[in-house]
Amino acid sequence: MSEVSISPSVELLLELRKVLAHPLLGIAGAFSDLLQSRISHGALVIFTEDCTGRPQKKAGQAEVIDHVTIAELDILRDAVALRGGSIWNEPALLARSERAMSAWIASTGALLVLTDPELTAAAPTGVRETRDLVAALWELVASGIRSQVVVATPDYLRDSRMASRDRATLIAEPDRRPLHDAGIAPRGSAFTTDR
Repeated sequence: MSEVSISPSVELLLELRKVLAHPLLGIAGAFSDLLQSRISHGALVIFTEDCTGRPQKKAGQAEVIDHVTIAELDILRDAVALRGGSIWNEPALLARSERAMSAWIASTGALLVLTDPELTAAAPTGVRETRDLVAALWELVASGIRSQVVVATPDYLRDSRMASRDRATLIAEPDRRPLHDAGIAPRGSAFTTDR
């Protein structure tokens, strides 16, 4: 019995369907997995205002996903918008360090960032084709995120609102945060930061 092979295009669509079927909290990891075989990357970060309580979705290197800030992503999104909605393998500040990254903005306003991007053998024929492919895939994923938010469960929405309220409180009242939360060592202490 002969095996039926499917074309790379159909295989990609099937992989995309799996990404879109993931819940909001798992979509970054699934999308990272889909892209990894075409563009290897250290981390994938999604920044979307559709999810007010959890505007970041992240997968990859802990040094990036544990330290990336909303302020950095907001600045990056503005810079990418000025460049026509995408950048390829350019240095930018993310997670307290300058890194090579590629980024795309979807029509929903959501930002996709890949750190340390490199084309793989499975990538389309070149950088331009790969950028176009990722842009098209990102449009679909960003639309999928927006659709999921519209029909999100009350529990998810409640948790998101609580997280948003907590974040707003921390931003509005920085003097009330413990010094170590702000990355500042108290004078005369042995506390150090990784800056």
